[in-house]
Order: sequence, then C-alpha cells, then structure tokens
Amino acid sequence: MRPLTAWMRAVGVLYLVLGATWFPGIAERMLDSRIPGFDAPADGVAARGYTDWMFGFGIDLFVIGVFLIAASRRPERASVLVWLVIALSATRGIGLDLYHISMGYPVVSMVAFIALHTAIIASGVWALRAQERAPATAGETA
Repeated sequence: MRPLTAWMRAVGVLYLVLGATWFPGIAERMLDSRIPGFDAPADGVAARGYTDWMFGFGIDLFVIGVFLIAASRRPERASVLVWLVIALSATRGIGLDLYHISMGYPVVSMVAFIALHTAIIASGVWALRAQERAPATAGETA
C-alpha cells in the first residue's frame, strides 16, 4: 500500500471515530471531560445547546473521514483533499487548541491534540511528497 493511501485511510478512520464522539447520545456522556467544571445541568438548555451545536462539528469530521477513505482508492487524484485536511489541522486544529489553552482549558489534553494535529500534518506532507516521487502504476493517471 502506498503511503498516501495508508495516510488517507488511517486519518479517515480517525476522523470517523472522532466525529462519532460528537454525535447525540455520546457527546453528552463526554461533556465533563471536554469542559472540566461545566456548571450547567447536564439535562439543561446550555448542555443541550452545546451538544447540539457540536453535533455539526462531528458531522464535518465524519464526512471528511468518509471522503478520505473513499478517495484513498485513487490517491493520485485527491491531493487537494489531503491539503484541505492538512490546512484544517493547522488552523482548526493547532490554532484552536492554542486558543483553548489561552482561555484556560486543560493544557495536557490540548497539547495531546496539538501533537496529533502535528503528526497528521507532517505525515500528510510526507505522504504527498512520496506520492509525487513514486512512478505511476497501472490504472493511475497524473
């Protein structure tokens, strides 16, 4: 399996799993770990509004995961999708995690996600470069 195919499938599965954790029924059970000290009632309007709003984020992650896995069949045609994921990991990932740290969220979990985003970015760029250097095989087009 070529590096870009493997990267797209691995990151795709990761996005499916992370996206699913924001789905209703799961997100509510994780509220305390995501926002330590959340002081609104778990069945109240604030908690419900937060989980409903973040459901959209979960859908975004899930859809990106589906597209990464589907596009991994023809990775030579998916470089724009890979660059999108890399850009989102840099901005929505690392940038937002740094913002969360500045707002007082738990540093350890934010640093763990910064490390994850950094790994996604670095391995994605490496896989793209490897794809560019690799000779085309039967069925692939430039």
